Amino acid sequence: SLRRRADGTVAEGCVANCAIVTKDGLFITPPFENILCGTTVRKAMELAKEHLIGEGHGKLKDVRQEPLQKSALFEAAEVMMLCGDLGVNAVRSLDGKTIGSGEAGPIAKALLALIVKDAFEGKAEHLELKY
Repeated sequence: SLRRRADGTVAEGCVANCAIVTKDGLFITPPFENILCGTTVRKAMELAKEHLIGEGHGKLKDVRQEPLQKSALFEAAEVMMLCGDLGVNAVRSLDGKTIGSGEAGPIAKALLALIVKDAFEGKAEHLELKY
């Protein structure tokens, strides 16, 4: 389920951040004020800016944080919930209404692949732990 703010805009899910991809190629998450500032959504935003925007990529026009009305989720090409443990989960329906094609979209799939690759091959901010 999704929690909404007092003004009615989308806030977050239980231990997950919400993001949408608009039909015109914007990746949008709600601002982090008074909600989870999740590691996975922040990494997804970083990787989207690096790999999914610009010449040669062409999948996204921009990555933004701005208030989201619930109606924007129904109009979106993709809706996803992002959470720990490599979680990029496509939302297939909301309130019984199909979102996008009803399947995981190309941005959700690309972000999951990028996050998995970063988790296992990234070096910039990872610390090797030995148990």
